[in-house]
Amino acid sequence: MSWGSWSAWATACPVPKAKSFMCHQPTQPTCQPKPVCRPPSHKLNLKALVVVAEDTMQKMGELVIPAPIGVSCDPVTGRISHNVRLEPVGEPVLRPILIKDKVVNEGFVNARLIVENNDPQPCPDVRKTNSSLVVIPFQSIHDIQGICPSDHVQEFAEIEALLVSCTPAPCPTGQTGNLMQLHLKAILNVHIVVARECIVVVSGDLLHCLPPLSC
Repeated sequence: MSWGSWSAWATACPVPKAKSFMCHQPTQPTCQPKPVCRPPSHKLNLKALVVVAEDTMQKMGELVIPAPIGVSCDPVTGRISHNVRLEPVGEPVLRPILIKDKVVNEGFVNARLIVENNDPQPCPDVRKTNSSLVVIPFQSIHDIQGICPSDHVQEFAEIEALLVSCTPAPCPTGQTGNLMQLHLKAILNVHIVVARECIVVVSGDLLHCLPPLSC
């Protein structure tokens, strides 16, 4: 832009002394709109997500499996004969669904089931430790008044505990012996944020960058 055209443009669009605002000039060679001057009183409509609900809650999932070979359970005390533990694998998988005034949640936790020294005879050996991957599912329904199916939901989960317990199981008809079941539990702390799209009216002087009116 030459000095003469710049002066003509500045005369056509003077800048007030009391309040400053932006005059937009094109910067892309393929898009050459005329310079745009907007007073601070110019209103802009912005589409934004506004949080309508937040909550923190606990979820619990459980998986029941037959006890591994060599692992037994005391039918009186419920004590497991071996050291059995769970370790998380990756992050919990959450699949929230919104219906009117409710969050329906389904998901699962990937974990590794570790049984230490499951065959102590003739002598203990750490190499006899074995592990297997398990998937612990969970589901829950939470009441949150005012939310709608069209809202947006985000969940942030943290595994609080992974627990293992056992119970005796009845033997099938015609068989004898003791069957044991392991109960694998996952307890999660979940923070839920529900947001809704809306139009926000903003004064032009609050923005550092004003889009051009046309291209």
